[in-house]
Amino acid sequence: MKRIPELILACSILALAACSGGLVRGQPPLVGISTLALSETEIGTRLAVYNPNDIDFDVEVVEMRMTLGQTDLGLHSAWPGVDIHPRGTEEIVFDFPVMESNTERVREALDALEQGSVDSVAYEVEGFIRNSQGDSERFSHNGYLYPVPGRPGQFRGAGAKRERLSDRPDN
Repeated sequence: MKRIPELILACSILALAACSGGLVRGQPPLVGISTLALSETEIGTRLAVYNPNDIDFDVEVVEMRMTLGQTDLGLHSAWPGVDIHPRGTEEIVFDFPVMESNTERVREALDALEQGSVDSVAYEVEGFIRNSQGDSERFSHNGYLYPVPGRPGQFRGAGAKRERLSDRPDN
């Protein structure tokens, strides 16, 4: 009879030990637009990069293509050189030069959004993040931009879908 509490305690400890997982490693970061602002010559974009791992993820290079509405803004690179702490988020700044051929379409879409003529403007970002060891992770994210209340010319992204392309079977 004395052994039953000891046995229950031992079984409980074993059950808890079996349920505890190891460190999360090797998961690609999740990327989305945090904020966006249009100036005369560029679209200042802040990307929110979330590290789902239990270890630091160092970001050496980000290469990204962005589409705003129906307008392709091209492929651009940034070399932020930041470490993202476990389960942490960092913002990486991208300045997309607005090509003359796209300036009017981008400005019209964002002006319509700011004036309330449309509820949102769709966006898509895709690209890859490379760390200092040379490992690359592809990402794709689409969502919608909304005006930031009280901040004319600034927009905030709300994601519809984040996809880890490295998890797809065709990669």
